Amino acid sequence: MKIGTKVRMSKELKGLLKSNGSVDHVREFGHMIGVVIPKEPDIEHWPEVEVKWGDTELHYLYHPDQLEE
Repeated sequence: MKIGTKVRMSKELKGLLKSNGSVDHVREFGHMIGVVIPKEPDIEHWPEVEVKWGDTELHYLYHPDQLEE
């Protein structure tokens, strides 16, 4: 997934997060559109992508298979 790609959480990711106790994360970001941003150099070899949510400064790592473009 390229930097600048607009994404949202997949239904599967929302279900997974809810099942492991991260309901608040889904409530806060599950309705938002995020943008893939560059990762920190020490984790750039990881398969996850860094997503910045909406107009917030908050960003988190997600596996690309769990996101929808």
